Amino acid sequence: MTSRGRLTEGVGRRVVAIVGFLQALAMAPGRGESPPAPAPGPEAPVEPVRVAIENARGLAGLQSGDPAAAIEAFTRVVTALPDAPDAYVNLGIAYANAADVEGADEKATDNFNRALALRPDHPHANFGLAVIAMEANRSDEAMARLRNVEAADPNDPDVHYLIGRISEAMRAEAEARARRAEAADQTAEANAQRTVAEGHLAEARRHYQRTIELQPDYSSAY
Repeated sequence: MTSRGRLTEGVGRRVVAIVGFLQALAMAPGRGESPPAPAPGPEAPVEPVRVAIENARGLAGLQSGDPAAAIEAFTRVVTALPDAPDAYVNLGIAYANAADVEGADEKATDNFNRALALRPDHPHANFGLAVIAMEANRSDEAMARLRNVEAADPNDPDVHYLIGRISEAMRAEAEARARRAEAADQTAEANAQRTVAEGHLAEARRHYQRTIELQPDYSSAY
């Protein structure tokens, strides 16, 4: 499975149900058993049940491989809950899996960043940005974001797996630098880069092992 697929494998863990926001809306003044009729215009109150239904539709769209339907549903959730970071995460995940949508990665990045603006330590937003950075060969950025996620949840097998993948990429980069240094008769630099490469390999193996410990059927980690 590709790293992008990790955004939706176990989608129930990545896509947020935004239950907390819905509960808060349900308890707000005027939210009793017989709420008043919605006022026209942008000040119309948010209906928690409708938002929950749209969020469920978005989740179903991702699970069934229909990111376009997920985008449509999650966009309505974001419109209803513009201050909910989880809503932007869900929409970002939908765009990240919409390969046929023009500018999908840019839109995914924008939504993940909007989530982080509201909640700077949001693990799923950082995870999504890490996947995008990794596939763009921005290994340092991807690793930094995954370290933040690992600190928040050290038992997430997807995080350990991707850290392993990025460590392997960093190993390859170090080995390439070693070969270039060797070709330039820079023996000390070549040896230093090989040591760096060995460190990245050890890191990759450690995180793949941790992935398997947390999820023994995680075939990609073997």
